[in-house]
Amino acid sequence: MIIDRAVKLNLRPVPYLRTLKYLFAVLWVGGAVVLAAGAANLVINPLLQLGSGIPPWPAAAYVVFYAIILMAFAIALVLGRRGLCNYFCPMSVVFMTITKLKNLLRIPSLHLEAQPDDCIHCKKCDTVCPMSLSVEKMVESNSIQDP
Repeated sequence: MIIDRAVKLNLRPVPYLRTLKYLFAVLWVGGAVVLAAGAANLVINPLLQLGSGIPPWPAAAYVVFYAIILMAFAIALVLGRRGLCNYFCPMSVVFMTITKLKNLLRIPSLHLEAQPDDCIHCKKCDTVCPMSLSVEKMVESNSIQDP
């Protein structure tokens, strides 16, 4: 992410913010279900805008797009690297749910395993982790799952 290259602050731990991503996940999945249910008679024509001379988006959509970019940058300045991903991203909740379902159904897949006996507690894994996760704590707990 470009913002991560510009903002080098470590992730600031704010435990109560982690629950927001679960709320966003419920709203996101619920919204997708509602939109899918309402799209029964939807006709999609991907070539509709070609050659029409009309910008692909109305001006207000550009304002919203740039506001989202600025908001992501502000969140990175306040919360640190990957603050948006760690505290607000609904995709992580969806991925965690799929992983738990996969484990419950015993579907084989590639996965990481913690080996606490091999850890020398140098914290190098924490500093190089691109997602600002506390890898050392996950290895100590013998689980490579971020809560």
